[in-house]
Amino acid sequence: MLIGIAIVFGGYFLLQPQEIPSNPTVIGLAILIGIIWAIGQLFAFLALSGGAPVSKLTPIYNSNTLITVILGTFLLHEIPNQGDMVKVVAGAILIIAGAFLVSG
Repeated sequence: MLIGIAIVFGGYFLLQPQEIPSNPTVIGLAILIGIIWAIGQLFAFLALSGGAPVSKLTPIYNSNTLITVILGTFLLHEIPNQGDMVKVVAGAILIIAGAFLVSG
């Protein structure tokens, strides 16, 4: 997986040459996000290798979409317009309901 990510990342910067941020805060946050992502991947791997059924683990694991929507809304101020707000709220409710339905 790491090799695949490195190839995509490298290919992007070869095709879209731009300056990589050298701000220590940005680099520190990127490293922290990578570490958190790696820990999440480790736990998912441990759960699967421990015998957790994929049909139950995947909907719970994919609840990260909900976290992304919440963080985008509050941290980045990406407030959906009125037409999309209903879709975002309905999608969030369906994600939560699906995770609860398969986890029990």
